[in-house]
Amino acid sequence: MDAEFHLREMQPADIPIVLHHRRSMFADMGDALYAGDEATDAFNRWVTVRVAEGRYLGWFIETVENDVVAGGGLWLMDHVPLKLNDSPYRAHVMNIYTEPSYRRRGLARSIMQAIIGWCAEQGIKTITLHASEEGYLLYTKLGFERTNEMHLILP
Repeated sequence: MDAEFHLREMQPADIPIVLHHRRSMFADMGDALYAGDEATDAFNRWVTVRVAEGRYLGWFIETVENDVVAGGGLWLMDHVPLKLNDSPYRAHVMNIYTEPSYRRRGLARSIMQAIIGWCAEQGIKTITLHASEEGYLLYTKLGFERTNEMHLILP
């Protein structure tokens, strides 16, 4: 990341930026359901509670003019302590987004490195995320591996 940008931590007043990033991320992936008003409103209610609890954290990249051009979040999920990870939390990365005109400058990588560094400092060893096709290469370069996790959506 070059000198025209700086990294900062999210504050509760930044939730509208998180909502914008999340909506834009899903719109860019062509997912109209999650990019829509109903999903955004539901996420707003959810993330507001998690931020107040200290269970959703975020980082932003700003220009020297303090315009937020990229961001990412981290949800601290309850986790059964295991031999490989004795922390009561696992970290789930969410909402990694860079404004289109600022892509391919290493901003998402800088956010991910901040998240990974924060987790290491906290002793959290398990970090998960859902990767878009566009983000997959970045995450594998950072050491993430695909797992066999499955899901079922009930009617």
